[in-house]
Amino acid sequence: MTNKELEAKVRELEEENERLKSAAAAEPVVQRVVLPDPSMTPMIPYVETEFVKIKLFKDDYRYKNDLYVGINGKNWWIKRGKEVTLPKYVADFIEQTMQEETRIWERVDQEEKDFSDLTNKQV
Repeated sequence: MTNKELEAKVRELEEENERLKSAAAAEPVVQRVVLPDPSMTPMIPYVETEFVKIKLFKDDYRYKNDLYVGINGKNWWIKRGKEVTLPKYVADFIEQTMQEETRIWERVDQEEKDFSDLTNKQV
């Protein structure tokens, strides 16, 4: 690739980045629970027979917005910091998602540590 082609590609990526930033700034911030692969999750029943009360953590940083959950065409906006009653399968879904997020951050921390150890050995 020539320098002109590289410069054109960089300009193109910078324009795309600015377009995405503008689009993101225009949209309201909403935290969504998204399943990465439906085959990895248990079947969620359609019948709402059991209800539970939950209270989601709330702070002034990452966990300040209400939580949106959509399962099988049904949607919930869950208030953070207040006790709410939900079908048990919705609460289970939120719990599974929180556990997965914890596992992801533990993995990220381990990878950062491994990288740090590797770079310190090379110095």
